[in-house]
Amino acid sequence: MARVRDTSLDGMRGAVVLTVLAFHAWQYAGGQAGRGTGVSDAVVLGLSWSVSWFFVVTGFLVFASYARALVDGGRTETAGRFLARRLVRVLPAYWTAVLIIWAARTRAFPGDLVDLVEHLTLTHVFDQQRIFWTLGPGWSLTSQVLVYVFAALLWLPLGGLARRLPRAGRVAVLTLPGLLLIAAGVAYQYWALNRSGAAARDWPVWFHPLAQAPAMGAGMLLAVVVAAGPRALGSPRGARTGTALAVGAVAGLAAMVVWQHGAVEHGVGAMLVFRAASGVVSVLFLASILYSRAAGRWRRWWGNRSLAWIGTISFSVYLWHEAVMLSMGYLGILTPQDSALRVLVLLLLVALPVSWFAHVALERPFGMLTELLAPRVPFRGRYERAYAPEPLPVPRRTDREPARV
Repeated sequence: MARVRDTSLDGMRGAVVLTVLAFHAWQYAGGQAGRGTGVSDAVVLGLSWSVSWFFVVTGFLVFASYARALVDGGRTETAGRFLARRLVRVLPAYWTAVLIIWAARTRAFPGDLVDLVEHLTLTHVFDQQRIFWTLGPGWSLTSQVLVYVFAALLWLPLGGLARRLPRAGRVAVLTLPGLLLIAAGVAYQYWALNRSGAAARDWPVWFHPLAQAPAMGAGMLLAVVVAAGPRALGSPRGARTGTALAVGAVAGLAAMVVWQHGAVEHGVGAMLVFRAASGVVSVLFLASILYSRAAGRWRRWWGNRSLAWIGTISFSVYLWHEAVMLSMGYLGILTPQDSALRVLVLLLLVALPVSWFAHVALERPFGMLTELLAPRVPFRGRYERAYAPEPLPVPRRTDREPARV
């Protein structure tokens, strides 16, 4: 019987992507410039927690299979293969998007080559002027790639140490990378807030990969908790835990919306508190589907086909939606005077089909390169498995056959 794929994580990813689009539509319509204090403004600002969700889920997915294998005493893929698979999965599609968008926006060649080089090398996040040029949401990919490298560097020493220890010791060792990222991120944020003298619009300081480290570290810790505990997905034991986590996640999100509604202007310190709260809420949301019953309403809701489809193409939505929105503005279809709702509706109508096409034409073929460049099963092993001679059938003695003495 074929295994049915659980789509709840894809559905949650799709829902979070929609909140990102809603936030960017609100920004385009002048929401951030006006900084309104209405309920709708508070809701949109509260939904900006979604950025932290992507960092949390990155840390979780990076570490989940590795932690599960080490906790159970199994084998893990090599660090080089892990890193190659991850980088090939995201970088070619990203580079293609950067080249197309940069060329489309360059009116006179050679254009701003510094901007192009910085985006291709993911160093634009350190440039105050160009951090949001060409591909605005691309700043977060720097943090994502660096956490891949961080995990790969710890792969061998961490695995070697963990395999010498009993199960409890292996679990304790596996918490170290997550705790290290959280400690490094908190220390960096303390320095940025109290020692650097950075202003609120010093983007490279606040969008620095270390500023996002606590969320990714929290995702890694969640991966260890899931690997060390009973089977989370589909576990009847986890039903009550999943319900409690879901209630906590929804209550936390509501509290952030209320907080945004009650504040006219937030300083840098309040922004960092909001990020920390966003990380906690993101962990609660992610854990809530991991520990909920497979047939429960919560998982079924997140596994909605439409949300799961958007989640499947979410990386392409991430890469292309801003370019689509700005192109519609250039053509006069959208204007900053439009309502955020109109911007969002038109953005969805155009960006989702474009993203689907990019997913099929670019992301999926590039993703297939992972099996060519870093296959899970080496090609030699596949050949031997495919052409191994079938074992001869063992003859069975029937009742009519006399037993040989």
